[in-house]
Amino acid sequence: MKKSGLSWITFLTVWIFHSSLWSQTVPLSSPPQDFQVASAGDPTPQTDKGTGEPFKPNWEWQVQLSDDKQQAGQNTTTFSFTGIRNISEKGNYYSFFLDSARQKVEGVQSVNGTVGLQGGLVLGGFSPSLSIGAQYGDSDLRGLTTNLAADFKLSDPFTLNLLLGGSLSNHRGNLSEIAPQFSSDNLWEIDLKTWDSGLGLTWTASDLLSLSGTFENQYEITYQIRSIDHSLVYPLNQSDRILSFTLGMDFALSKSWTLEVAPQLGKEYTPAGSTYSPLTGGIVYFSSPTTQNFIGGTASIGFSFE
Repeated sequence: MKKSGLSWITFLTVWIFHSSLWSQTVPLSSPPQDFQVASAGDPTPQTDKGTGEPFKPNWEWQVQLSDDKQQAGQNTTTFSFTGIRNISEKGNYYSFFLDSARQKVEGVQSVNGTVGLQGGLVLGGFSPSLSIGAQYGDSDLRGLTTNLAADFKLSDPFTLNLLLGGSLSNHRGNLSEIAPQFSSDNLWEIDLKTWDSGLGLTWTASDLLSLSGTFENQYEITYQIRSIDHSLVYPLNQSDRILSFTLGMDFALSKSWTLEVAPQLGKEYTPAGSTYSPLTGGIVYFSSPTTQNFIGGTASIGFSFE
């Protein structure tokens, strides 16, 4: 009897112990409350790489003051304000810009303004952008400019830069300065069109410094002059060509401040007769085709904030 009673007691003890363990086991069909199985169709929110928080479209603001000087005589000082709307973490954006500039127009210091729009995409290692600007100022200066740029990421520190651009513009000047064979000081309208192309390479040395070298080919075509009332039109079709190389140096002085220095050198090919020269800021006249070397440069400082 004692041996049989011990067997029952042992059996009951083992059964109770196993029952208590089984009651604490979580069934395989019921995952924990704080665990969710991801679905292949669930969107993954973009996150800001700097903070790790979900990306939100935001505005960034920039102001910049720049001064451009050319050996031939054109000096341009520009103040610009830009608003940039960042619409994706990859870098897609659109922006607007307002520029106010002081420069020579037919030998006279004039003030003009530009308003424009720009947009850009980041498609892997390919980043195209398009900008359009309208200009208006003293001496009845009016212009419309379009630029198409494309950056190709070659490797981590190097980027290839391509640029294509064009513009239509006109302004007024004295007829005697436009065409020396006329002695009249009546104001006439000078109509211009510009074609521009460039190829460059940018080296991002660090977060504080980037260097770039750009070869540029520009055609400034003086295609006609007209009387103010447009009753008289004289076609010219004179083309001034400028080949240049620009070395760009961008310094990040702080998170908000940047400094850009860009010395330039090149060669200007001017035809015989009257034609507009961007390097002098007015019409020039030569009795025979002329080639001139030139140097110039731009310095600018910018401040950005959100």
